[in-house]
Amino acid sequence: MIDSFPFDVFLSHSAKDKAIVREIAAQLTKDGVRVWFDEEQIKPGDSIPSKIEEGLENSRVLVLCMSANAFGSDWAQLESGTFRFRDPLNKERRFLPLRLDDAPIKGSLAQFLYINWCLADRKREYARLLEGCRTLLTRPVEAVLSQHISAAAGPREELFAQKQPKLSPRIHAMKPNPGQAHLFCVHLMNRGTATADHIQISIKASELGLPYFSPGFWRMRPCHEYFSFETAGSINPERDEKVFMVGFNQDSEVFAFDFEISARDQPIVRRSVRFSRDESSQLLSKEGDLSDA
Repeated sequence: MIDSFPFDVFLSHSAKDKAIVREIAAQLTKDGVRVWFDEEQIKPGDSIPSKIEEGLENSRVLVLCMSANAFGSDWAQLESGTFRFRDPLNKERRFLPLRLDDAPIKGSLAQFLYINWCLADRKREYARLLEGCRTLLTRPVEAVLSQHISAAAGPREELFAQKQPKLSPRIHAMKPNPGQAHLFCVHLMNRGTATADHIQISIKASELGLPYFSPGFWRMRPCHEYFSFETAGSINPERDEKVFMVGFNQDSEVFAFDFEISARDQPIVRRSVRFSRDESSQLLSKEGDLSDA
């Protein structure tokens, strides 16, 4: 099986650590590693969140550069990328933690053996980093898949025949509060046969709305044009959770919601929900359609 990843390594780091990570990127590149590094991949005019998401999807290994800066204001963004590379015990070995300073390591990251860049012997630690990357990169793709299926399993399709969560958004239009033209409530449903853990959802609406309700199950991430939520909780099969409610003062012809949804060990799925003005007025409920087919 041919490895389909355009990049070998994604360097996840705080912008405040740019200088030191730039040196690491240059050395890895010199040693033949295909590195995704934001300075080289994001060009003027590019959407930064979109390019980062593309880089994560197209990289086989993630190196998380841990530091006081990373665990500070940048942490929500960095964590959103790292979780998809980490199973609880890192059995797939697609994730390498690189410690840049002596800042305490957060949460579940503390269980992983890290490469210590703050030691005096940088040459030795770089050798460990390079060896770790090369070990991961030389593993056949089949070796990763085989950890999910029995030794007697057949082709790759058997992996996807196993129980899996299937996350889908559902939106129902509600009677608006005074001063609002339209009101919608967003739910996230698990239509699959397995529990979904560590869920993240990003919602882009075609109109400027005000989200005014987010239950304790969800934590809203820093966002700009998107409503972004994450949770360490779980959604069991055939269950749903309210994400948020959003009110619009506009009386548009069409309200469009675009979703990016992911759960631990699951690929990102994209869904789309559209409401016409009449459908909103009828207080209809609609489930997301696949938008990236």
